[in-house]
Parts: sequence; structure tokens; C-alpha cells
Amino acid sequence: MARVLSYPSPKVIFAETMWQFVLGAIMVLWSLTLDAAFSNGYGSEPLTGNSERQAVDDSDIVEIVSSQQGIQRLRGLIVDVSGEGLVLQLTDRSVRKISPDQVVGIETRYSSTFWDSQQAIEQGRIDEGIQLLFAARKEESRSWVRRDITARIVRLLHSRGQYAEAAREFLASDFAADARSPYWSCIPLAWFPDMSLSAAVQDATSWVISGRPEQQLLGASYLLDGSGQAQAVAVLEQLRLSPNRVVALVAAAQLWRREIQTADKTRIIEWEKAIEDLPGPLRPGPSYVIASAWRTLGDFEKAILIYLKPPILWPESRRIAARCLWEAANLLEKGQSTTAGRSAGTTSPQWQADALYQELLKRFPESPWANQISKDK
Repeated sequence: MARVLSYPSPKVIFAETMWQFVLGAIMVLWSLTLDAAFSNGYGSEPLTGNSERQAVDDSDIVEIVSSQQGIQRLRGLIVDVSGEGLVLQLTDRSVRKISPDQVVGIETRYSSTFWDSQQAIEQGRIDEGIQLLFAARKEESRSWVRRDITARIVRLLHSRGQYAEAAREFLASDFAADARSPYWSCIPLAWFPDMSLSAAVQDATSWVISGRPEQQLLGASYLLDGSGQAQAVAVLEQLRLSPNRVVALVAAAQLWRREIQTADKTRIIEWEKAIEDLPGPLRPGPSYVIASAWRTLGDFEKAILIYLKPPILWPESRRIAARCLWEAANLLEKGQSTTAGRSAGTTSPQWQADALYQELLKRFPESPWANQISKDK
């Protein structure tokens, strides 16, 4: 019997002080698993799958929230999931269209091939997991589930630094042009200089002159740190004025990358306020930029705090989450953090750094930073 994937939306309660959060964050990381972790894009937090539930029939369950009735669980068959919302055929055969901001969670069935892919990924066999996902998508008849699987494939290719392959997979999808889609957040943008981008430069050069905003955004992000920077900046400046709010905000956040070394406190606070208008699953990249700017400014406590958000709140963005763990651990290891924790008798920064390195090795073994840890050890 195929197992059910449940998407409960966890909430993170921040501690009173940043240092307490850093300590608590490490504990949270220890408690996390990779069991079908994925975001459905409707909320601001990642949704973690529960593979232990067993389906009793072929129906789906959709949890929605309303101001009058609170949380409701609706049973039926999901017809479609897109930027327009979720279409559910109820058990009485009536059809209900649910707006994206009402959806709290989804429970649905996946094939055994899909669950084999999740097991492979959890065990660090990423290449095998990707191939199994391709197979699962091929045997899946529901279009909205195929989109879900495509998004997972894109994220995994991105996590391995296969930017060109991830981008082509994304651009070939039927949700690439719909920035409101819950699956659009898998867009494999570059957020920091990366040697792996060299293989994508040729495609990126053609994408920035295309008429498709999603292609232009991808291409510009790949060219921003190289010889094509001037063209990338011009394209991003244009996209920053897009009537599509999501595209405009992401383009603006890409431009912040050029200000990491020069932004002052007022400017960084503006960025923090700006990303509040982005869906949660699109915040990992901008969060990395903001954390790096705080690090440059010398506020290492804030930098560590924000670096830890992607691996805790949005671990499905694997490459960014891994890089953020690496950066936070490096700051702790170098002693560039508050002394409040040490004066209070809490665990040493070196212990915390080692804990983060271990999480990086365990959760994102495919990342180049995990490989670096293995070499150093």
C-alpha cells in the first residue's frame, strides 16, 4: 500500500535573545529529519512530510483555515494545484476552489518508487534519489503531483551544483511562467559565487535576452558575479520594475548581492523588511545575502541568527541551507560571536561549530562544503 505524505506546517518560536536562538537552533537541527521535507509554497514555513501514515482509501485531505471556523479538514480528490489555488472535488462530487492563503496542509498518496527516492535521499544517495524521482514522475498520472516531483528534482539538481540541468528542468515545467505557483519557489537561482556556474554561462547568456522573465531572472543570477555582470545588472534592474510582485522582489534581492560589502545598517534593515513580502520558500537566498551583509558589517550575532534560518525553516533549498550552515559554523569556530553564551556557562562556540558541521555532513552530504569538512577532518 502506498504511504501518505502529510504536510503539517511547523511553527518556530524564537527565543528572547539571539544567542539563545543560536543554541536552540542547533538543538532544532538535531531534531530535524529529511523524511519527505518539502514546502507547498502556500505558507511561510517548510512543510515536513510524515511517511508513517497509511492511506485507508484513495482520497486526499486538505487542511484549510478560515477566520470563522478555524482549521478544517476537507476530504476528496485534488484536481489541481496552481497559482490560482487548489481545486478539490469533495466526496459529494461538488467542486471547491480554495485560495492559496487558506491552504494549511495537504495529505496525499505517493507511489512506492517515490518513497524509495525519499529513502535514498535520506541516506545520502542523492544521484539515485534523483533517478528514482524521474521514474516516479513518469509513472504518476496526476498533473499536480508531477509538478511536485519536478520541483523536488530541480531542488536536488541545484543542490549538486548542476545549475544548467536544474534550470532546464525548471524552464520545461508547466509552472515556470507562474510565479504564484507553489512550485515556482524551486527556481534554481544563484545567490553566491559558485564554481559550478561555469557550465551554465552559455545558456545564461541566451536566457537574459529572452522575453521570458523567469529565463531572464535565472540567466542574470548566473552572470552576476562574472564577466557578464553589466548585462545581468541591466536585466535585473528591468525585472525589479516588473508588475509581478514576486519577480520584482526576487530581482531586487539579486541586486543586493552587489552591496554585501558596502551596505550600512539602515540598508540591511530595509532588506529584512522587504523579504517579508516574499513567500517563505523564496526567502533562503535573500536571507543568505542579508546574513552576509551583517557579517561584513561586523554584527556576527545577527549574521549567525539569519544564516541558521534557511536550514531550519527552508531545508528543501538544500544548496543554500548547506552554505548557510557552513558560514554559521565558520563564524562560531573563529570566535566571531557574542561572548554572552560563554559568560552564562553555556556550551562553547567551538562545540556549537562542530555540531553545525556534523549537521551539514549528515543532512547535505552532496554539498561541496560537506566534502570540504570531510577533507579537513
